[in-house]
Amino acid sequence: MRAQIADRASELDVDSSTGAMCDLYTRYDTDVAAARQALAAQLGQVGALMYVGTRWVGLDLLAGPGLFTRAWPPTLRGLCG
Repeated sequence: MRAQIADRASELDVDSSTGAMCDLYTRYDTDVAAARQALAAQLGQVGALMYVGTRWVGLDLLAGPGLFTRAWPPTLRGLCG
């Protein structure tokens, strides 16, 4: 995993002396913040499908909008950093 992070950091021109994924997120914090805002829970939303390219990688479906609104931000942080 560390080698993959180092490779990705190199591809994105991110200097990370520790090889931490956090350094990648810090470099692109504006982009990550925009992604979080664009993916914020919508009024009445109870679930989300997650795709990477054309591949389905996840589904969160909760019992109601209130629960989804509380559970989605931590999930989104895991997806977007």
